[in-house]
Amino acid sequence: MDLTNSIIGIAILVFFLLPVFFIAKAGKNKKNRLLKELESEAKLNDITLTESDYWDESAIGIDSVKGKIIFINERGEDKKFYNLSISDLKSFNTVPSSDSTGKISGNLKKAERLAVVFSFRQKEQPDLVIDFFTPGFGKMSESDIERFIRWSDLIRNLFSPTLNK
Repeated sequence: MDLTNSIIGIAILVFFLLPVFFIAKAGKNKKNRLLKELESEAKLNDITLTESDYWDESAIGIDSVKGKIIFINERGEDKKFYNLSISDLKSFNTVPSSDSTGKISGNLKKAERLAVVFSFRQKEQPDLVIDFFTPGFGKMSESDIERFIRWSDLIRNLFSPTLNK
C-alpha cells in the first residue's frame, strides 16, 4: 500500500511540475531568441551594443559610442524593430515624468505606467513609446522599476547633450 501511495504521489508531483518546467524553459528560449535577434539587427545596422536587456516581449540595446538605440517589440501580431539615433530625436521624456537629473516625480509603486517616450524631429513621424510596465499585465515588481530607472538613466546620459528637456 505504501508503494502504491508513493507511486501515485510521485506521479501527481510530476504531473504538476512538468508544465512549470516547460513554461520556464519556453521563457528562457524566448529571451535568448529575442536577444539574438537584437544582436543580429544591431550588426545589420552597424551598431555595437554596449548594453542590452529583455522583458516580456521586448528587447532593447544601446550603442553609447555612436549614440544609437535599437528596440524590438513582439507584442501583438507582428514584430517591430526600431533603430533610433540622436540626430532623429527632438525630445525624450519618461512616464511618470522626471526632472533633468532623472529624479522621478511621484511614487513609482503607484505609477500606472513606466515608459520612455521619444519625439522625432520629423513632424509626421509619431512618438515612439517604450513601455517597461503597463497596468493590467500583472503587478509592478521591483525589477520593473529597476529596469525602468536604469534605462531612463542610460538614455538620458546618451542623449542629454542634444535633447531639449
